[in-house]
Amino acid sequence: MSIYQELLEVAGQFGIQTRGLQGDLMCAFIGEWNAGKSALINNLTGAELPCRPIQTTRAAVHLRHSETAEPYTKTIDHQETVQHYHGAAAINALQCATTATMRRIEFYSPTLDIPSQTILVDTPGFNHTDAIATIGDTEQIHADLVVWVLMGDGPLLNQQQLDWVRRASHHCGTMDHLFFVVTHIDWFSHPETDRKAILDYWLARTGQEKADQLFFVDNKSGEGIAEFKAKLYHAMAVQQPILLEQRRQRYSRELLAQLQVCITREQTLIEQWYRQC
Repeated sequence: MSIYQELLEVAGQFGIQTRGLQGDLMCAFIGEWNAGKSALINNLTGAELPCRPIQTTRAAVHLRHSETAEPYTKTIDHQETVQHYHGAAAINALQCATTATMRRIEFYSPTLDIPSQTILVDTPGFNHTDAIATIGDTEQIHADLVVWVLMGDGPLLNQQQLDWVRRASHHCGTMDHLFFVVTHIDWFSHPETDRKAILDYWLARTGQEKADQLFFVDNKSGEGIAEFKAKLYHAMAVQQPILLEQRRQRYSRELLAQLQVCITREQTLIEQWYRQC
């Protein structure tokens, strides 16, 4: 039995809820409202997530390629009510449920162009007022890779976002698992000048010496999509074994921390009991 399995067993004895060490790689797409997350995922995978000039994604949408004959959608609302849809109804549920009050939506389809053992997560968009809360929720997804979608016509990496980037890079020990995609580049008044200004600002704010993780795309024309897709999917294929091992180590650290709290609490109770006797 591995050390991780032993930790799971001991955690169960203390009643600690644990997450199974699933073999799927998790890649989360985050960003502000109308930044183009859903449109980017549609361009990458062939999905049909709704894209409108309003907040359309209000629940975490999990997308995965499947070998089933037809699409399948599973919705979970905040009352933990689960609904299942198949075929055309699954596609309709995906497009409609994302605008409803849902906690989570899972969509499986044989037509999705997503690497095997990989789940893409379209997270709810946020604005400046709820950025901290939403970014905190995103962290709870425990993504192995994160794609931050930024609007080219807006502020790039404000202080709240930069703080999250630093926490994420510190958590992983590297920024190699973070990708930044600037969308709406068709709105640039001076494309070359604007790109250089954004690149210089990004390098200065992140402290990076290279721009391998910064991409410019146009979801309408498809410009830059192929380059970003090749880079992201290559990272998934190459880093999957490494990332899954890092996930095991991360989960182990979390379990050890929880067990330490439980053991300390038990010791305190025992000491109180002895004093009373």
